[in-house]
Amino acid sequence: MNELGPLFTHPGDLSDPMLGVIAAVLAVVALALCAWVLVRRSVTDALLAASLVTLPVVAFALSDLVLLERSKETQFCVSCHVMAPLLETVTPQDKSLAPLHITQGAVPTAQSCYTCHSGYGMYGNVSAKLAGVRHMLLELTGGYELPLTLHGDFDLKSCLGCHAEGLGFRSQPAHAAPEIQQALLARQMSCTGMCHPAAHPPQALTGELPG
Repeated sequence: MNELGPLFTHPGDLSDPMLGVIAAVLAVVALALCAWVLVRRSVTDALLAASLVTLPVVAFALSDLVLLERSKETQFCVSCHVMAPLLETVTPQDKSLAPLHITQGAVPTAQSCYTCHSGYGMYGNVSAKLAGVRHMLLELTGGYELPLTLHGDFDLKSCLGCHAEGLGFRSQPAHAAPEIQQALLARQMSCTGMCHPAAHPPQALTGELPG
């Protein structure tokens, strides 16, 4: 399959091997600290110190995981009033990319926003969470501008994660053209606005519910 060019290559796992090294170093440091406490203090003091550090960290981590998981839901995204019109345009009649994907079942309805906006791989998830925090701050402070602006540098890997190995995608002669592949991968052109419609219709970016 690779002879078709890099555009047909699945993005794969984007995890960084250095993270494993960092985790191992942190584990060694933690064990060293525990050993130091046991040597310098009594077992009771060591357990107390460990509890004072561990319990809040665990509680925070669990609550954070719940919040992060909840933020993947489409209803969480549209709970901001400025995002609500985006969901209102999801109808079989609208031919923008988001409505097409959702109404045809190409993405899970309950997590449709997150599926396309999270990028691909581990770093895509992290970027999506950071963007989500920024969006919430803008909602709380009213720091956004209407109509909303769609960024032209949409992560191509978000599309390739699903489409790169699809037969329909591979059968299109335009996708196999080396110059088009190079332009797409270099972000010199975008899928949307060129060959494909925009992700969302313009009227959905005004922040006003229809009717």
